[in-house]
Amino acid sequence: MNQISLNQEAAAENYAEVAEAIFNYMVDCGFTASHVNPSNLALALEYVYQPWPRFWQDFAIATVVNALSRCVPDWRRAVEKSGASADRLLSDVEEILKTNAFDEANAEMMLSLPATERPTTPSSASEWIRITLAARGLSAQLEFPERDGAHCGENALQVLHHLTQAQLGVPHDRLGTVVARIYRDAAMGQRARSTESLVIHS
Repeated sequence: MNQISLNQEAAAENYAEVAEAIFNYMVDCGFTASHVNPSNLALALEYVYQPWPRFWQDFAIATVVNALSRCVPDWRRAVEKSGASADRLLSDVEEILKTNAFDEANAEMMLSLPATERPTTPSSASEWIRITLAARGLSAQLEFPERDGAHCGENALQVLHHLTQAQLGVPHDRLGTVVARIYRDAAMGQRARSTESLVIHS
C-alpha cells in the first residue's frame, strides 16, 4: 500500500470518529426534530473541531448528514413539515463548512511563511490574503476578503493561532467549541434533573 493510500485510509478513520462524535453530541444534547437547524448543527461542528491540517477543507457534508440521520431518522420530513427546506438547511451547513475551510486554508498559507513574515493584524492579514489569492489566480476565493474586509484576516489569524498552539502541543479551544461544550453540559444537566424529578415523584 502506497503512502497516498495510507493517508486516505487514516483520513477516513479520522472522519469516521468525527461522525461518531457528532452523533454522540446530538444524543447528549437530546436532539429531536425541533433541534434541526443551522445554529445547532454549527454547534455540533464546533464541538468536534480538531486542529488537523485541512480539517475543514476535507470535511464532507455527508459526515453531518449521516450523524443526523442516525440521531433523528425523520429529520427531512420534520424540517419540511415545519415549513422550512431540508435542501436549504444543508446549503446553510455547506456554507458554514465553506467559510471555515476558507479561513483554514488562509491560516495554513500563513503557517507556511517564516514566523517573522506572517501578518499580525486583521487588516494586514486580510490584505495579504487578497494579494496572495490574486497572485495565485484564485479569483473565486477573492469573494470572501472583498466581501468581509478585515474579518477574513481576523478569522485566519485565529485559526493560525489554533494551529501553531497545536504544533506546540498546547490545548487551545475555539470560542465556538467552548460554547458548544457549555450547551451540551447544560442540556445533559437539565435531562439529569428531569430524570431525578421523575424518580422522586414516581
